[in-house]
Amino acid sequence: MHILQKIVLAVIPLIIGPAVLTALTLLQTEHGNAVTVAAFIVTLAVLGISLAAAQRIRKAIGPAGLKAVSKIISILLAAFAVHLVRMGIMEIVG
Repeated sequence: MHILQKIVLAVIPLIIGPAVLTALTLLQTEHGNAVTVAAFIVTLAVLGISLAAAQRIRKAIGPAGLKAVSKIISILLAAFAVHLVRMGIMEIVG
């Protein structure tokens, strides 16, 4: 097996876990297959570029910038979680 294939097989399950699969399933029911697949592919592309440039990004924005980006991402993740919970409640309530 080629080294790149080994890396992909080792890293992808760490990035795409149960939470991502759940989110994709919920988004697919809300927006359809085409939009969900397109969003997933764009997200993987952005992730790949970000991981490839991680050292340069870290040097460019420094520790304070990393902390700020981390806070912003945490807020976005919390907002998405609230959205999913709200969708679930609305589904139960009717």
